[in-house]
Amino acid sequence: MKKVRCTFYRKLAILMLFGMICQSGGFAQAAATDTVTVDFNNVLRSVDDSTFGYILTPNYDIPDSRMKLLGPALNRETIPVQTFQGVGDMDGACFNNEGSQLQRCLQAYQRVKDNGLKWYFLLGHNPSWTAPKGAPAGGAPTNLPWFKQYIKDVLQYFKDNGARPDFADLTNEYWTGLEPTFKACWEAVREVYPDYIPIVGPGAVGYSGIPDFYIPFCSANQMDLEGPCWHEYWQGSTYASYNQTNKWKDPIVSLQNKYPETNGKYVIWEENNSWSTSTIDWTRSMANVIRSGITQNIKGCIKSGNWNGMSDILTTTVRNSQQNGAVRTPIWWVYYMFSQLSGQYVGVTTSAGDDFTACASKDADEAKVIIAKSATAGTINVNLNNQPYAGKSVRIDLYKITSSENNGLEYQSSITPSSTANISFSINNAAANDSWMVILKRTASAPSFFHPMTPDDGEAALSKPTLTWSAARDAASYTVKVSVNKDLSDPVISQTGIAATSYTIGTPLTKGLKYYWNVTAVNSEGSRTVSNDAVYSFIVSENTGVPGQFGPYLPSLNAPNESVTPRFLWSRAYNASSYRLVVSKNSDLSSPVINQSGITAITGTNEFGPNTASTYTPTTPLAYNTTYYWRVYAVNTSGERPINGPIQCFTTKAQGNAPTGFGLSAPANGAEGVDSRAVLSWTPSKNAFFYKLEVSARADMSNPVIVRDRMIYNKYTVEPNLLNPNTKYYWRVTAYTKDLAYSTPSSSGIWSFTTENRVCAPLLYAHQPGDGSVKLWFRSSNGATSYNIKYGTEPGVYTDTINGVTSSPYTVTGLSGGTEYYFAVTAVNANGESSVWNERPETPSGMGTPTQDPRSAFTQIEAESFNSQSGVQTETCSEGGENIGYIENGDYTVYKKIDFGTGAIGFEARVASAASGGNIEIRLDGVTGPAVGNCAVAATGGWQAWTDVKCDIGGASGEHDLYLKYTGGSGYLFNLNWFKFTKEDITPVLTGDLNGDGSVNATDYALMKMYLLGSIEDFPVEDDLKAGDLNSDGVIDSRDFAVFKQYLLGIIPELPYSV
Repeated sequence: MKKVRCTFYRKLAILMLFGMICQSGGFAQAAATDTVTVDFNNVLRSVDDSTFGYILTPNYDIPDSRMKLLGPALNRETIPVQTFQGVGDMDGACFNNEGSQLQRCLQAYQRVKDNGLKWYFLLGHNPSWTAPKGAPAGGAPTNLPWFKQYIKDVLQYFKDNGARPDFADLTNEYWTGLEPTFKACWEAVREVYPDYIPIVGPGAVGYSGIPDFYIPFCSANQMDLEGPCWHEYWQGSTYASYNQTNKWKDPIVSLQNKYPETNGKYVIWEENNSWSTSTIDWTRSMANVIRSGITQNIKGCIKSGNWNGMSDILTTTVRNSQQNGAVRTPIWWVYYMFSQLSGQYVGVTTSAGDDFTACASKDADEAKVIIAKSATAGTINVNLNNQPYAGKSVRIDLYKITSSENNGLEYQSSITPSSTANISFSINNAAANDSWMVILKRTASAPSFFHPMTPDDGEAALSKPTLTWSAARDAASYTVKVSVNKDLSDPVISQTGIAATSYTIGTPLTKGLKYYWNVTAVNSEGSRTVSNDAVYSFIVSENTGVPGQFGPYLPSLNAPNESVTPRFLWSRAYNASSYRLVVSKNSDLSSPVINQSGITAITGTNEFGPNTASTYTPTTPLAYNTTYYWRVYAVNTSGERPINGPIQCFTTKAQGNAPTGFGLSAPANGAEGVDSRAVLSWTPSKNAFFYKLEVSARADMSNPVIVRDRMIYNKYTVEPNLLNPNTKYYWRVTAYTKDLAYSTPSSSGIWSFTTENRVCAPLLYAHQPGDGSVKLWFRSSNGATSYNIKYGTEPGVYTDTINGVTSSPYTVTGLSGGTEYYFAVTAVNANGESSVWNERPETPSGMGTPTQDPRSAFTQIEAESFNSQSGVQTETCSEGGENIGYIENGDYTVYKKIDFGTGAIGFEARVASAASGGNIEIRLDGVTGPAVGNCAVAATGGWQAWTDVKCDIGGASGEHDLYLKYTGGSGYLFNLNWFKFTKEDITPVLTGDLNGDGSVNATDYALMKMYLLGSIEDFPVEDDLKAGDLNSDGVIDSRDFAVFKQYLLGIIPELPYSV
């Protein structure tokens, strides 16, 4: 005892001394060896090129390539598009520009799509007429129907202009309220667009801000929610560990599994609002997002005044102090690095410590590993197991994130290993917190990725500039194209065979013109253009000291009803001493009505603050109701440069204050056979801001069924089940000014139309794949007596129809695994079949119907080993492996080629139920085939509270396809872990013969020990109890083990033995 105490205090003293030395800086930190192992056989899922994103569409101060080089990243944007033209969206000042917000929002969308990004559309801002206390994000709308109509108008405008959001983000934090607003926005999306647009939300403040993510609410209201999302990490946060990202993902996936009817497809960390500017923190978080299975992650905006910086991956606050006003931070290069992942994500494991992590992908010719070094310098050991190019010549290229602004993902070195199945190597002397990318590639493949460098995109250049780019590994030569067209058509230069990573143009280019250029790397195996096929541009100038890049703000492109003395607003250009504004009635700016030079006025913007814009207001009014085109030129002593972006245009208001006359357009007056989802439209009215639409079944317009009195667009899609079939309706429209002081009714007066006799088309809102099957959920249509499910392998081409479906959900079976199908639902009654409203794609799992050997009915069969199913899902089982769950009345599972031998007499199943249970109908060769038994399942007190149930069966012999059909009340019934059948016991059981070999010996004794230790759950004999109950007390326990030992020692002469 004394010795132990002395040892303890000696160790304590050493630890205290070590701590004091460390605090005083007496020891250098020991080098760390970190290890990452990649298993290329462990495929997680396909790489999603749109995994990561940023907030707010950058305006034209930012050159296109800053977006394009990142691939199809997520561009999250609001309806007011606060950054795009400096209008802001966080206070009521943005309401001053509501008259052109539809056009401004569409222009932002078009810029995003032109650069190949995804439009992640946030619908969560109040317009002025529903804003509580005058604040766009002040809470629930003051009038929810008006707010819903506002969202419908925006979406209808988008749809009519060929625009479709890639994601519809229904609410943001609590800016516009909670569930009622979420539901109103969902209805707006689904009523306007038949297209499959994934729904995301609610985007609460903090992961636990809305802990159920509205998933149960959506289930109860027959709404889909493809992407539950949240906002997390603020000032003190750095990066999200792998453990943390799993803690976020797993509960959402569990809810999605519990409520499959909400159509969960994504798990979205919508805003990572960490204030960290450290590159490694973003590499760690992004790698852990991929590892854990979070499907999308968007970076938040933190740096004050840098709202145009694509969530601070650019620095734009320097734009008035240097030529490059869109500085790429190292975090931009981290995004660029992750955009290189392709093919399939594969599994990785990393050595201990949250600060060391990695992710990986593999493709046909290249595999990539992104590594975040730990906070301690040292060695990184990399194990590439089951590498996909074994036996072929390969090379490993190493890249690292650096501080270089125009080449921040820099090549470091290469390794040429033996191309064995498993390759191991080390990165020695790796600095702490470095971000690395490892590329394993076949040497016989096309060149690796690369990017343009100078002249930087959009900058001024002399007439014979030198174009430079980063080196593409394995490139034998490069081809350069230069054109005045962005698509590089009709190039003025198309130079092949360039050996270096630069090219100097020999023939002078035309001064004042904008040129576009691109590079292609070439070798004998193929070619590759710069990353994501980005195109750079430059403007030829006498002097590169001309002002820097800048962009237009207001009036917005295609703005209607502008004042005849509009306020022109644009961003300031670096080194500009003045500006020249050109305004013309002609799109080529010829014969300008304004050509004003020497503009020096500076003003502020709501979004970017004071002194952030230049402005000019003409003193002579423009003509009324006229379209004008405009462009600004920044000027200094070195010359001038034009504003970025397309030539802007707007139309002035009509003379006077009242809305001008307008007419109804469609449906034609007196039209018959109009779809009950009628689309009503009318011509726009000049000077109008609002429209009031009224629809009634009465000619005098009394008791209207539709009144929409705050519309801002001249088209309306009627909600489902609102108009009755074969009914005549009357409608009219009135235009209003924004202040409602002036109004003008349609010159058409009251028109009428008659709906078709068929019922309204239903909405197909959810779809979940099964093994060779797809389960569909759809909403009902008033008056329908049944539904038809149509599907095929091409959009809009339905080769199969299931008639007479009477309820939702419904499972379509007999599908080929791995094949994408397109599904639609129609409603039917005595008057015929409805049209199709929407179509949804889905791919069933499985690999078709492969042949298999018969399975014995008398061995334990795992419930999840079904060949096909209807309605059930698999989940993790508390007893190990998986079980099937979410079983509802009428669901079933199918097990093919089950061999019952000479006959089965009993059925046993392992079940659990937190509800009232139900029944397992045991049928052969079909869901309505011969019933050979029925096994009752009672409540067990929990979904993982397992117990065995048994029942007798008869009539099952030979080989059959086994159908287990589950019946009971409403809701989920029970879970099933495994089942097996029993046959008549013909051969006497020999007590102690636990392996069924006809003798009792040490092998059986070992099996008894394994059973008692829990290593096995039963014995490989027909009757465990008869074989293992050696003392005949009805249980198998340690007493039987003691009896067994005495029997083998000869102390007990025979078994069973009882005292």
